Amino acid sequence: MNTCGHWSHPVNTWSKWYSIQYSIQRDFEAALTEGFYFDGVFAFSTRYLMNAAPNPFLNIDGLGAVGIPLSERDARAIISVSAPACGSSSSHSTPGIWEIPADKIHFYNPAWDAWIQTKAGVAAAKALSASSSVLPSFSFKKLVIHEVSAQTIHHKDPINEDAANTKIGDFVTILPSFFQGAQLHLRHAGQTKSLNFAQQSGLSTSIVAAYSGVQHTMSGVTSGYRLSLVYDIVQPITHAEQRPMLPEMQGALRKLYNVMTSWKKDTSGEAPKSLGCLLQHKYPGTASLHAQSLAGADALLISHLYPLARQLKFRLYLAQVRLTVTTTAEADDPGYGHRGRGGCWGGHGYSSDEGEFGDMDSEIDVAEFEDDDDSSEEALEITRVVDLHGMPVTVDLDLEAEYLLNGTLTEQDPDTEKFEREDRTTATRTKVYNGTVLLIWPKDGDVDLSVAVGDIYDYACHALGVSLTVAPTKREEKLIEQLLAYCQTRPQETKLPRVVQVLRECADRWNDVKVLLRALRACSVDKNTHFLGVEGFVSAYQAFGWAPLKDFCGDAMKNDISNGRRYALLVRLTQMAREEEDVEVSAWCTAGLETILRFLGKVNAAQVPWLVHMGLSRGVEFLRNVILPQLQAQNLHGAFWIPFIQRIQESIRTAPAASSPLFCDLFVRCVSEVIRTLHAFPTQVVHTRTGSHAQQRREKNPMDIFNVLKLCVETKNEVLCGRVFAKMRDAARLDDFHPESPPWQYYADVCPRLIGLISHSALRPADVSIIFRPFFVDVMDSMVSTQFALAHTTSNGKTITPCPLDEQHRSILMLAARHAGGIVALKERLTADVLKGHDASTHRALAMAVAKGFPKDKLQDVDALGAYTELTGALVRAAIATLSAPFPTRIVPNRHGYPYQTSARHGKNSAPILEAVKLCLDTQNEALRGDFLPEFPPWLYYLELVPSLAQCLQSVAATPAINAAFHPFFVDAIDSMISAQRTAARGKTVTPCSLNDQHRAIIMLAARKAGGITVLKQRLTAETLRGRDSATLQELARAVGKEFPLQQLQQDSDALQAFSDVIVTLVRAAIDAFDTATLKKTAPSYSYYGARTTNSPSDHMLALVKFCFELGAKSQCQRLLLRFVPPPAGSNVARHVSDVLAPFLPMLQKYLVSKRLDFQTDPYKMFAAAVIKAFAEKVMGQKPHEIVPAAKLQTIGCDGCPECVELKAFFCSDKQTVSFSRVQGIRTHLERQLAVTRSWGVVWETIKVRSPHTLEITKPASMAAIGLWSANSQTGKTLLHVLGDPSTQMRILGADYHWVHARIHGNAMPLRNTTNTQNALKRTPADVQLSNPAAKKRRVQ
Repeated sequence: MNTCGHWSHPVNTWSKWYSIQYSIQRDFEAALTEGFYFDGVFAFSTRYLMNAAPNPFLNIDGLGAVGIPLSERDARAIISVSAPACGSSSSHSTPGIWEIPADKIHFYNPAWDAWIQTKAGVAAAKALSASSSVLPSFSFKKLVIHEVSAQTIHHKDPINEDAANTKIGDFVTILPSFFQGAQLHLRHAGQTKSLNFAQQSGLSTSIVAAYSGVQHTMSGVTSGYRLSLVYDIVQPITHAEQRPMLPEMQGALRKLYNVMTSWKKDTSGEAPKSLGCLLQHKYPGTASLHAQSLAGADALLISHLYPLARQLKFRLYLAQVRLTVTTTAEADDPGYGHRGRGGCWGGHGYSSDEGEFGDMDSEIDVAEFEDDDDSSEEALEITRVVDLHGMPVTVDLDLEAEYLLNGTLTEQDPDTEKFEREDRTTATRTKVYNGTVLLIWPKDGDVDLSVAVGDIYDYACHALGVSLTVAPTKREEKLIEQLLAYCQTRPQETKLPRVVQVLRECADRWNDVKVLLRALRACSVDKNTHFLGVEGFVSAYQAFGWAPLKDFCGDAMKNDISNGRRYALLVRLTQMAREEEDVEVSAWCTAGLETILRFLGKVNAAQVPWLVHMGLSRGVEFLRNVILPQLQAQNLHGAFWIPFIQRIQESIRTAPAASSPLFCDLFVRCVSEVIRTLHAFPTQVVHTRTGSHAQQRREKNPMDIFNVLKLCVETKNEVLCGRVFAKMRDAARLDDFHPESPPWQYYADVCPRLIGLISHSALRPADVSIIFRPFFVDVMDSMVSTQFALAHTTSNGKTITPCPLDEQHRSILMLAARHAGGIVALKERLTADVLKGHDASTHRALAMAVAKGFPKDKLQDVDALGAYTELTGALVRAAIATLSAPFPTRIVPNRHGYPYQTSARHGKNSAPILEAVKLCLDTQNEALRGDFLPEFPPWLYYLELVPSLAQCLQSVAATPAINAAFHPFFVDAIDSMISAQRTAARGKTVTPCSLNDQHRAIIMLAARKAGGITVLKQRLTAETLRGRDSATLQELARAVGKEFPLQQLQQDSDALQAFSDVIVTLVRAAIDAFDTATLKKTAPSYSYYGARTTNSPSDHMLALVKFCFELGAKSQCQRLLLRFVPPPAGSNVARHVSDVLAPFLPMLQKYLVSKRLDFQTDPYKMFAAAVIKAFAEKVMGQKPHEIVPAAKLQTIGCDGCPECVELKAFFCSDKQTVSFSRVQGIRTHLERQLAVTRSWGVVWETIKVRSPHTLEITKPASMAAIGLWSANSQTGKTLLHVLGDPSTQMRILGADYHWVHARIHGNAMPLRNTTNTQNALKRTPADVQLSNPAAKKRRVQ
């Protein structure tokens, strides 16, 4: 409440706090952008060896060539022609420095200037200004030579901010010359760079580059001569405004001082607790981070900010941060159409063939996903904080990305990017940005008080490891205190060995055993001697002796629970004691070893070698009576016991023979312990990774069982295998196993391995049978009994996966049966109840496996034969019993409409029939047949059954009985597929077989199996083929010709005649089914890519002619040509002859020539004559009167322009109208040319609808008629030419030749004998005879 009695508004308080905080942040960031943008260095230097820098081949006016490296003689000669150098601040010369201006210096090697401008200069320019995109040039200024002098030189080239000045700084090249001294110090704004080029000065070329404004201080040369070339670094005049220069820091520093002072003096409590300034460069997270590791603008900032922070009592720290940006991404689903705005579905993704929506299995491309920026979430994490020396610290600091100064992390490319799909159309995109932040907060503030020593393992180990001090400094003592405290409070086992090693080396260097002992205690080396290592103990002994280490080593023997580590340490100390002849250490080791063996810690398989060795070295009794009870008490498993027993077996040959009974007793005890701890059906954990998700699952581990059985056999304790078998049997009955790994999986894996193992056993066969037969009976039971063979749920709710009884498992079943009593034992397991739940395919597979595993001809025993017959019969009966109907169906999902709407429909299911038929063939039983549903006509079933049954019959001896039994099946298959019937017996619509490539292949296969070509002759009749289209019949005829080649039928006259009859029937049917509606001339259509897609009538006609020739049925061409003669509905004789028959005649003539025939051969002669006569009479007509002579028409228009050429063509054509859309000048030109035609009845007008206007010209109909007649006359002449020369034309046309010729050529001549031609073209194809109707029927050629 305020002084007026009113509550103060909380928004005002927040606004005040925000205003103060924002003001400090804003002013601080403004100071940074004003002076700390510079991202280069104020000076740069490097050195090139002589093979990396060219020789300039220096030449000086008045002196000549100068050798490099510089000799003393040449140096004196240069000085003799040089002038004394003047200081930068006075006109007085500087002693010991001489110079020659650039105009007297020449470089005879052109590679020198190129090297300066493109290599050495570029390296310097990029270092000085890393952000500049414009490279400067280097202008040679003078040569300078320094001789011995005691005077220190100071030089500073002032910064000139004049825009006309393009100089950036100085570039000095120190040529190879031997000298000492001349140390150079470059200083700017509190930063110093010290350089000494004297070392190897005669064998290298050195360069120094610095900005104007940098202070140069160089001591005198103490010996030799220093030769250098001085260049000006010049900014290109075209980019003078971008000239880089050193920043003026005073203003920026003053602003920083004011901001930090204001922040420090704030007493309102509203100032920020801390500020975070994003550094411009990236620093790897694994690198050592400290102030000296910063570069460019970051180094500039810290060098100026650190003095201010100390003065104003602020803390500076460096933090590495990680910004994680998570964004939701979505994509439209093409499989469901697209989801538009408002969530509505559009598009069409439904596939009628499968009832699915588009391609639902393919993933949507990542590029199709769009980020939803509104859903982005940012999380900033501080991964490491260090002080300016690199010491890790922890601090209670809440840093947010939006409050970072000096830029944002997301301005750069992400360091990592991950795209994870959540479902088909939704995903998450995660981008990670790493950066480094300079943290600033007031000393003794809340944040500062939370600072504590962080994870200093790496920092301290590095600092102490590189130290060379002979006694610890105060800083090192403090560092050790912090490190050891950290090891005790927050130990990290992976880093403790490194700590121990570093502190042991420090203790050696400082000769201080207390440092070592403190480190050993703090790092818990007494509990894990591996941290120091056995060699570390030896090194400590050699450095400090046994006395200071004895107590600690005793503690290690008590506290380290690892037998292996303790044993390894004792072995190495024993060896060392022997080498050093130290009796005390040797006695201590002997006592320690005895203690280890009588008080064993936790053991594992890795300790087996030394454990067996030490135990047997004291005798078998010691191993059995002392060590074995300790091992049994630890409840160890096979992973230890098996290698333990194997190791003992390997050592038996070295043990005394008298100990053999003891070994046998030891083996029995050990093997019994293995069996006791063995799980009946062991599993193992398997780790998997899917993307970024780690998963684990349990899998069966049958090898544990087999290894135990193998151990029993190898140790001659086969009788103990019975305990394993009983354990498995009892667990299976009690459902004591993992539901995903039922017992049959273990038995299937162990069975073949065990058979191989016992095949080498030394036991008598009778003993093997007694011991192992129960196991093989269990194998069969696990695979075929109702408990495991069929899917079910156990009493404790476990769902059991049944044995699939595939080829592998059937093979194992037969193996187990042979070792369990043969076919009789198998019959006892495969009962009717067991077989009831399997399908016909399983029954057939089992029957085949029985026939293969127990061949009937090798069964001599009466009981075995009886068991075989009974078992196979049971399998056949079980298979037939699975048939629910002669033509069974199945329920299949049917998706339609909206994506989530599904329904069910019936589909054909021929698999049960096929399996039953196969099984009947295998067991010599009969096949079954029956009715069908109209929705699923028989040909759909035969389509699947014929290939499979034909393949099945190949494996059966082809007896007359089998052929007779299946002949009706294949005949029915042919009939069902050939029939074009569309109505079923119950009046329902039936879809006939489409007779595609697959169907035709099935028909041919069925014909082969049913009796060959003679069967096809009986089935392929005009009646059965009725309803099929011509194209289908043509393909069927080709399939017959391919399946039954003539050359294979030459020896069988009946087959040859049957083939001829089949071909004739199919060709006749194809001709009769030809659709004459295709003989109408239509405009061609074009595909998307411009290709013509509609065949002309002539193409259809010629294709049928070729078909007849291809099938050897040339005699049927007469029937075919007659089919072409009548005009189709909707056409007339004149149009049919002009548009269809006339274009077809030249194509037919060309094809006949390719077959060595012509139009003088029937039936082509009569067809050609009839077409040409009809063309002359019906198409040509009388020649119209010429209003304008043709010669005069050729004079219309000029001779040059394309429009007049087109105009002239128009007057000679049958067109009545032509249009020209042209500019006015061309239209006027055309109208002038048309002036002479006005008297002919030609008219024209200008249509002013669009620009340019259109000139439309119309000529009289009489002029168009003469053009049409001329075009037809040309076609008629072409037709006559197709017949041949005039004599050939006369032979083909006969007495009608003269009037046809006169009509086509326009000669006046009366018509003769035209009535017969007209009537011929009007009669039906059945009445028109183009050859002798009494011609004898011939066999197909």
